[in-house]
Amino acid sequence: MNDRLGKWCGGVLIWVAAMTPLLAYVGPLGFALLPAIAGLLMAPAFWIRPEDHRIMLVLVLALVWGWISMVWSPQRPTEFEDNAAAKLTLALPLFWSAWCGARRADPRLGAIALRILGYGMAGLGLILGFEALTGAALYRAIHEALYEPIRPDIAMRNLGRDTFVVALIWPLAALGAARAGAPRWLAAPMVIGMGLAAHRFGSDAPLLAVVVAGIVGWMVWRSPLKGANSLGWVAACFFLFMPALVMAGQAAGIYQPLRASLQLSWAERMDFWAAAVDLIGQHRLRGWGLDASRTFSPQIRLHPHNGAIQAWLELGLVGAFLAAGFWGLSLRRLTTTIGEASWVAPVTAACASVYLLFGAVNFGLWQEWWLGLGVLVAMLAALTRAQPSAAFEQAAP
Repeated sequence: MNDRLGKWCGGVLIWVAAMTPLLAYVGPLGFALLPAIAGLLMAPAFWIRPEDHRIMLVLVLALVWGWISMVWSPQRPTEFEDNAAAKLTLALPLFWSAWCGARRADPRLGAIALRILGYGMAGLGLILGFEALTGAALYRAIHEALYEPIRPDIAMRNLGRDTFVVALIWPLAALGAARAGAPRWLAAPMVIGMGLAAHRFGSDAPLLAVVVAGIVGWMVWRSPLKGANSLGWVAACFFLFMPALVMAGQAAGIYQPLRASLQLSWAERMDFWAAAVDLIGQHRLRGWGLDASRTFSPQIRLHPHNGAIQAWLELGLVGAFLAAGFWGLSLRRLTTTIGEASWVAPVTAACASVYLLFGAVNFGLWQEWWLGLGVLVAMLAALTRAQPSAAFEQAAP
């Protein structure tokens, strides 16, 4: 049978795989567009399977609630670029199509995409290692040649953001490439280069992410059903009880002493969280409205730098329950890969835990490039799962 749609989706994914390391290096904000364009190109693959119904229902309800909350939100967008509800409405079908395209792709072309991504991310790891040793010399030279001179501190800050991308996707990039026939050692330059750059450029979270990914991956590998279900419950509880955790720390008298012991960037995050929790108390059920975080400066800078607190602050208890439901349902689906491809579930769980970690301390819920990276993780998981690599699984320890 000539599967034209599968081949078309496979070709699009080869392009996505080639673009991913490039965007990770020169402009991570481009991940807002990469899966969206891929979703548009693979729109014929859009399909909601029976097992997808509950997740799609949660997403649609969250989107509807977001639009409703705009009625009382102090954030009044006048342009599309500033309208989070409009952008999320456009993103939902495009991002879903991108994921469906990854599930629909011809496995042989998917294998090519995974190998390209694996070698590309390994190459990026080598480049980041070189940048760490030279103080971002290559990045500054490229920027000066194509645009204008850039200050060394800004160049290092930009490369520090690149390490978040690598820390998020390297487990699936390495596993997918290995299941598609590439050497397993490709993981080494990804991790080492990312680690050197994160240390050199002051990015703490990517270093912590390696530890978190290892622990979660090992937990799900050792006890697949219990591990995946436990991760789902942890994620759901994070979204439901994070503000209560902050309030408990304040009531116990340990919040401020802990804040005083941390470096400035972490202390500022705790200030944002405390200010947000005070505001949450004024509108616990409905929240302040979608994207309202942007209006509370200087107490909160753009967003609270914690996804659970932002969900409560903007969408209230309703939004927190919907976020908890989405993550609980999504992570529970990892159990469907157990016994079919033993490494896919633990490695996908590892990437999901890193996404949650970064969302808890770094990025806002509605940042388009960050949402796009989450979709890219889902696409990689689908591609990796589709690879028939029994020999790889049998060789696993």
